[in-house]
Amino acid sequence: MSMLMSGGRPERSTALTDARPAGLVGVIAAFEFAAAWVATSSTTMAMTVIVGAFALTACVLAPALILGAAFPASFATMRVGPAAVDLSVADFMTFL
Repeated sequence: MSMLMSGGRPERSTALTDARPAGLVGVIAAFEFAAAWVATSSTTMAMTVIVGAFALTACVLAPALILGAAFPASFATMRVGPAAVDLSVADFMTFL
């Protein structure tokens, strides 16, 4: 049985490859490295990173949790963050 085929290699695509996935991987790796560095510095910072990750996940997956926590947090006067930022808990919840 004979088959008719054109000879030669198929032509390669000249379209540029998308660099977004590689950039996203780089950003996530840098964030994880920074979080690991901070978490190994002190136990308090490790807990802050963990709670922050859960809060960010809650903002994306269940925003009603953050909205429900906003009213009680408006009465909290405790300060969070470094002195240069000087946010209260109420300001932080408003930011979220």
